[in-house]
Amino acid sequence: MKNNMRKVVLAVFFIAAAIASNIFCVNAEAASPKKNIIIISWDGVQRNHLNELLKDGKLPNLAALRDEGKLIPIDITTHTTDTKAGHTQMLTGYKPDVTGVYNNGRYAAIPEGMTVFERLENGFGKDNIVTLALTGKSHHIGSLPAGKRREGKQKKLKIRPAEPWNNAKAHLDVWDGDKQRDAAEVGPFALEYVRKYAAEPFFFFLHFSDPDHNGHKHGENSKEYSDAIITCDKWLGGLREKLAAHGIADKTLIYVTADHGFDEGLRTHKNAPYVWLATNDKGITAAAGDQMDITPTLLKREGLDPVAIQPPLPGKPLY
Repeated sequence: MKNNMRKVVLAVFFIAAAIASNIFCVNAEAASPKKNIIIISWDGVQRNHLNELLKDGKLPNLAALRDEGKLIPIDITTHTTDTKAGHTQMLTGYKPDVTGVYNNGRYAAIPEGMTVFERLENGFGKDNIVTLALTGKSHHIGSLPAGKRREGKQKKLKIRPAEPWNNAKAHLDVWDGDKQRDAAEVGPFALEYVRKYAAEPFFFFLHFSDPDHNGHKHGENSKEYSDAIITCDKWLGGLREKLAAHGIADKTLIYVTADHGFDEGLRTHKNAPYVWLATNDKGITAAAGDQMDITPTLLKREGLDPVAIQPPLPGKPLY
């Protein structure tokens, strides 16, 4: 009887150990990012203009990315078509009434915990993923605290609220922002960050401001606007070459999009809700999407459940 009881106890012990081992394995797997992710913003690139350049063969690197995955139209439906509101929704998934970022002139610091960077840090643990933001604009993707600032051509002193990324900045491993710079400066930094963090799981946000600046200065139908987009495409090619050189191209998903479009033929983007998403992610199945779908797509792709996010995300994954 004692021997039989001992066998039963041992059997229960080994079954429990096996179950526990399986649970731990599942949890360990869930605690690791599925892929490296790089999301790139080509600031102010209008969807129709992009498609024209693609048709003319002037964006070979974006075309190659599309051919490996997908290019879909993305619409902006819940906010002003400008830089502050666009990037906030792109990287949080929320509407302005939740983030407090309505437009370039009416904004607040995004509440703590709401950005995709913070979601990933909390989901996987700060030591298990490198989060990085590299930007080419200052105030409109800025992180300055509330206070007096000199703004405009005449550098008048004005009292301003905290900029959108004021809270989130402290939670990223690398915040390389609050600077006005073009692709000639942003591009090399992007390549250097890939080299530096190639051996670690990472989530990068890269921002190229050139199309927006040239659109405002020369107009949407200008050669300068086209050339700025072509410059962005060249840096996309350089980035992919760098990933391949470090042996992580197949481990890295790239998503290229825009914060807003541009008014046809004009130097403004007052009503420019037509953007796009190009990616080598073969899992994208949606034929079209909304800008607020980008964050839940990125979270789900990394293995996190966007449905469990609080406050609830209004968008849905593009799968």
